[in-house]
Amino acid sequence: EEARHSVKEQLKAIEIELCLGKQLSSALLPAHNELAQRVAKMRRSFARLRARLDGFERFTFIDIGCGKGKVVLEWTRLLRRHRLRQRVVGIDYYEPLLRNARAIHQRMFGEEGDFLLADATSLDFGTWGERLIIFLYNPFDAAILARVLARMPAGEIYILYTIPVHADTLVEHGFTAIDVHHGFHPNCQTVIFRGPDAPRPARNDMDFPSNEVRP
Repeated sequence: EEARHSVKEQLKAIEIELCLGKQLSSALLPAHNELAQRVAKMRRSFARLRARLDGFERFTFIDIGCGKGKVVLEWTRLLRRHRLRQRVVGIDYYEPLLRNARAIHQRMFGEEGDFLLADATSLDFGTWGERLIIFLYNPFDAAILARVLARMPAGEIYILYTIPVHADTLVEHGFTAIDVHHGFHPNCQTVIFRGPDAPRPARNDMDFPSNEVRP
């Protein structure tokens, strides 16, 4: 009870500081910094792929394991900021999370967005065409990831993989790490992988050696 009272007092102090326009309390800084890092990382990945991919707007962006849709919302916001159009899809197997995602998307953009209740291991990703940008926030173990990769169509497939615990699985399926960004925590990386059928660039300035990826 005493601990709970202490937390309430800390929150009240933070609220007062914010209302008075003071600097963020140190109690809020870790969460604020993590959120800022995630947004910055998404912006960086967006910029890298937009610069790299011919016909960027013809790709479909798919967040597998989208949860409440944070990544879908940020990617959509970036598209609108740059006046670009691209299909954006969120997939999850838990309907309550998707309901939240649709409600937030509605509030932010005036529409529910494209959220699908599904098991990713049973989907035909070719439904969305042969140009895909896939986002993964370490949602699977290696066995399930392998099953999902087997459902990908032949074509231009790029995977944004945050916390790439099973990067070796992608390599085994012919994917190549072309960009590595280290985040706020030693284990938090975002790696862009190029699929086996995606064209290689004329210049290899985005390609990184495999030992840059920390499993």
